Amino acid sequence: MNNFSPIKVKVTKDDIKLGTRNCPENCAIAMALESALEDKGFFDANVESSESITISKANWYEDDRSDDVSDYLIYTNDEDERNIMLFMEQFDKGNNVEPFTFTIQMLELY
Repeated sequence: MNNFSPIKVKVTKDDIKLGTRNCPENCAIAMALESALEDKGFFDANVESSESITISKANWYEDDRSDDVSDYLIYTNDEDERNIMLFMEQFDKGNNVEPFTFTIQMLELY
């Protein structure tokens, strides 16, 4: 099992501007997660709810040049979970939202 240290994620004005409402793969939070984790090989964040956030990572193997994908579940503390939920509700309704930061912990799924 591969676990990571806590990571800060910043939802920026650009994430909000470019994010798609009611779209778990392209919402502002998914875009912020992908930006925060892209240097670690992660992609394809999916934000179904504040309690169901996943992201994928491609695993490349030098010996046989094949790859596979691992999925990770993302956890937050209670306060960040509430902030994500409120942000998602307002963002999806098309209401004005502000940039914010939250901390995640990732756990590899099997």
